[in-house]
Amino acid sequence: MEITYRLNDSVKIKSITWYNENKDENGYVNDNFAPIMSEYCGKYTIITRVDNRKYRIMLDSGEYTWDDDMFEENNSPKFKINDVVQIKSEYWYNNNKEKYTGLIYGNVCFNKNRAKNCCGKTAVITNIEKYLDKNCYTIDLTDDELWCDYMFEDKIVSQHNKQTKIDTNNIILDW
Repeated sequence: MEITYRLNDSVKIKSITWYNENKDENGYVNDNFAPIMSEYCGKYTIITRVDNRKYRIMLDSGEYTWDDDMFEENNSPKFKINDVVQIKSEYWYNNNKEKYTGLIYGNVCFNKNRAKNCCGKTAVITNIEKYLDKNCYTIDLTDDELWCDYMFEDKIVSQHNKQTKIDTNNIILDW
């Protein structure tokens, strides 16, 4: 049987509703999905290891074993054109760049110095395209480079209004 996901695939863990509807009296789903794993429900992550149809993911630093049934089947883009997103921080970049150096998917953008210069900034998604069967994005800060889901914070900052040009480098975020 062929594996469903490959190394560096972006996946979404099933929702907390799925977990609550399927857990047994001890909080497990199918003896594999432990209660502690429910904190990751509904979040996007990257496959970091594949072994015999079992997966390790970036979100939990490879601590737990995941299988196909734990991920959403829909692989639609996480972001839409005109979404204003925040690029992950320089701290995140410095702690994760070695994981992506030399990887085909990771080399989409993070092998370039310009990616590091964009850390922590906000950007507008200008285009979405498939690259090696993955959803990748073009942003207004770097028109000629593709960016991957994991390079952005999970939360969308806002929707960009096509009628109004905004300077995404000067947005003040009120968290």
